[in-house]
Amino acid sequence: MEESNRGILLYANNNSKCNYVKQAYALALSIKIKNANEKVALLTSGDVEHDSVFDHIIKVPVNSNISHLHAESRANMYQLSPFNETIVMDVDMLVTHSLEQYWNYLKRYSLFFTTNVKTFRGENINDTVYRKTFIENNLPNVYNAFYYFKKDRIAYDFFNLQQTILADWKEYYRKFAPKRTQKWPSMDVTSAIALKIMGIEDQTTDKKNDTITFVHLKTRIQNFLKSPNSIAEMFNQTIDLKGNVFIGNFRQANIVHYVEDNLLTDRNIKVLEELYA
Repeated sequence: MEESNRGILLYANNNSKCNYVKQAYALALSIKIKNANEKVALLTSGDVEHDSVFDHIIKVPVNSNISHLHAESRANMYQLSPFNETIVMDVDMLVTHSLEQYWNYLKRYSLFFTTNVKTFRGENINDTVYRKTFIENNLPNVYNAFYYFKKDRIAYDFFNLQQTILADWKEYYRKFAPKRTQKWPSMDVTSAIALKIMGIEDQTTDKKNDTITFVHLKTRIQNFLKSPNSIAEMFNQTIDLKGNVFIGNFRQANIVHYVEDNLLTDRNIKVLEELYA
């Protein structure tokens, strides 16, 4: 496959609970609306109904023994990416702005992970309820929902190490995360362990700068006095006719990681389609 200079890589395989390909379609639309020339590649084993928005559709084999978060497949991004420089995003996201400043910032790195995320009101998230495994085991506090890599030796070694860890994840997790050991393999924990083993956390993160950030819409980290059971109980996610994303009445200035499937409505997708047409 001929490689392009740079692009965004999405992984989406549906299951009985969620249509991830549909989410990837909405994300790709939001990317293209705000970044007309951006290349977007989709990794999937399923059928893609709306394929025109993707510049590459790369088929990956179905694996019935794969973990529920598909960590084993997600560790193959280096080999499967058609780009020399790649941004990987979780598909339950929406892009609200130009990504050019992100690319300009990231090109100085071989590999970069977001460590600073925001509430829907743009506040720094200071609640660690979902990150106790990282804190108690002194692991890099990295988020795999948005990361970047170049096709170079550092990234190559990192992804190979990810695959090694996932092949024996229970042993690696017990060794490097003995406190609050996670009971399933995830990319966040796997990436954190790989960075720690390689000793490259400082080369792949920037904890003093939130240039590369996103809104993380999990309920218990929104700085509420009392957290709701779901964001959808309190707010709608709406997209206006200019492609701006709102959570409740708050216009989002960052990429939105909306997490809850039902926040992506058919009405929102229709607006995105009309804006992209």
